[in-house]
Amino acid sequence: MDILNRKLIKAEAKSFISQDRKWLTMALACLPLILVNGAISGGFNFAVNFSENGDVSSSSFSSGSSIVAWLLLPFMIGMAGYFLNHLRGLNPDWKSLYREGLDNYGKYIKVGIITELVIFLWTLLLIVPGIIKMYEYYFVHQIMHDNPELDHKEARDLSKRMTDGFKSEIFIMNLSFFFWLVLSALTLGIAYLYVGPYMACTSAMYYENLKHHAITTGVATPEEFGITPIIPDENHSSDVENPVTYSYINNEIENKDAMKYVVVLYDGMADYPVPQFDGKTPMMLAKKPNFDSLAKKGTVGLVKTVPDGMKPGSDVANMSVMGFDPSIYYTGRSPLEAASIGVDLKDTDVTLRCNVVTLSDEENYEDKTMVDYCADDISTEEAEKIIATVQEHFGNDIYKFYSGVSYRHCLVWDNGTTYLGNMTPPHDISGRVVGEYLSTSENATDLIRMMKESYDLLKDHPVNIERIKNGKRPANSIWLWGEGKKPALSPFEELYGIKGAVISAVDLLKGIGKCAKMETPDVEGATGYIDTNFVGKAQAAVDALKNGCDYAYIHIEAPDECGHRREAENKVRAIEIIDEQVLPIIFDGLKDYDDYKIMILPDHPTPIVTATHASDPVPFMIYHKTQEVDGVDTINEETAKATGLFVESGVQLMKKFLED
Repeated sequence: MDILNRKLIKAEAKSFISQDRKWLTMALACLPLILVNGAISGGFNFAVNFSENGDVSSSSFSSGSSIVAWLLLPFMIGMAGYFLNHLRGLNPDWKSLYREGLDNYGKYIKVGIITELVIFLWTLLLIVPGIIKMYEYYFVHQIMHDNPELDHKEARDLSKRMTDGFKSEIFIMNLSFFFWLVLSALTLGIAYLYVGPYMACTSAMYYENLKHHAITTGVATPEEFGITPIIPDENHSSDVENPVTYSYINNEIENKDAMKYVVVLYDGMADYPVPQFDGKTPMMLAKKPNFDSLAKKGTVGLVKTVPDGMKPGSDVANMSVMGFDPSIYYTGRSPLEAASIGVDLKDTDVTLRCNVVTLSDEENYEDKTMVDYCADDISTEEAEKIIATVQEHFGNDIYKFYSGVSYRHCLVWDNGTTYLGNMTPPHDISGRVVGEYLSTSENATDLIRMMKESYDLLKDHPVNIERIKNGKRPANSIWLWGEGKKPALSPFEELYGIKGAVISAVDLLKGIGKCAKMETPDVEGATGYIDTNFVGKAQAAVDALKNGCDYAYIHIEAPDECGHRREAENKVRAIEIIDEQVLPIIFDGLKDYDDYKIMILPDHPTPIVTATHASDPVPFMIYHKTQEVDGVDTINEETAKATGLFVESGVQLMKKFLED
């Protein structure tokens, strides 16, 4: 698969800057530089530099910018660092941009001017060689931010090696913003407040991808990027395949002798052979050096997370992995989600998950097709308006609708029943006509009626009119499923004697955590898809351990969502991103503890070929810092099976993880 998937990276960048209007925060932070440079030398050349996150692709010499632009070059490197730190979840303040430039002014201005001079001299020969050099040195600013100890030659050489074979792709990425720049010009620069951060974050993501690629392929070493390789044991040999981490994470450990436990749950990661991958699974194809480095020294096997007779939902499987026997504790999915959003349930209440979905436009509801179970990942803000309309129309003393996150919401039915026939999960019937999946139970009559009537209620809703105008799928129907009653989980600390935290973007998992009296920190930008704030979730787990928790359960939904959507390459990429952005931070956060264990596994398979959950056993890996064992060179479904180790249930695995 492509190292630089332009469409996916740009989508990730756009989603990232749209969270809480980050683009405005970023633009305002950079505005003083734009105004100073623009007032003296004209802003367009500087704008190009800004858009590329401090890259040298717009040479001061070749573009005729003034001496003032050269004097501002150290702050351009600070700007590169500012955008990188945003992507890494560090939430930098605007002052950091200028502080970095001032603190390293002498070195940065030397690197900046010499780099621009080299590009200018090549441009004197011919335009094309100058352009080639411009893209060879594209990432000098980011490199200097990550490792200020490099001199100008070393920074240029590293950028040259990173971009070898990728210069044309970087050029095409820049070219793809042409009409955005035209729009900025037509709006007298106003649109650039959004376009600049969009382009800058895209370039920063290109840098992060190519940095990882350079390290994993041996083109560059972690140390060249200012990274200290962290491995899960201080005595680990240095020939482990690139289990790197970032040096910018700083943890002060007070109780370092306390045993710590971390579970990283890749939801739906396991799979069946994928035809387009020549029979390989996403786990087999993904480059995951950090995960594999643990598997080489850890216990690897298969575990049955879904008890016989139970559906392979994320609710059942995650409860199992967390050590709660579903046959004892499971009362349904939606009550857990209701607990997460703060709904106070009575013992007589029945809850149902309420998806907002996209159905096709056939006249009869039964003839419609389930086009999209998540309505194109509708935003929480849009969905709140949809659910408000649904509550206004259908809500009463018996039925109350509550808004959740994105497409996931909740219906509470006073004195209801869970004997509803077959209330089918919408993600199980993607692309299918819905008629045969509507419950025929008399108890479900009102629920099915509301689903059918919701189509006419919502198809012309202002939110949907705007979504259609913007090329997005409408949330034109509600879909009710996942019925259950008030849960009664035992507190996690009472069961296992340790204090725990659950980090997830998904209401279901946060609900399990809240019902089990575990900490459930909110993570800004956590979406439950491949655009989630991976770094922020990892850091939240590290912070929870540092602040008194013994156990952190990091749930990452992205592989599961990709499986449901049959997005094979995105599923591979989701696994790789977790390896790049989550595991290094966990390693770094644990390195100062005397002992710890890490367990990594999926909850269930979500095969690309079926686009729904399966009950098959899944691979697991347990690493213990002070008790390393001979594991496997790389972990996937087949290598885990080949070990011959099989654990009968998630509860047994939990006990093995905590006690062995």
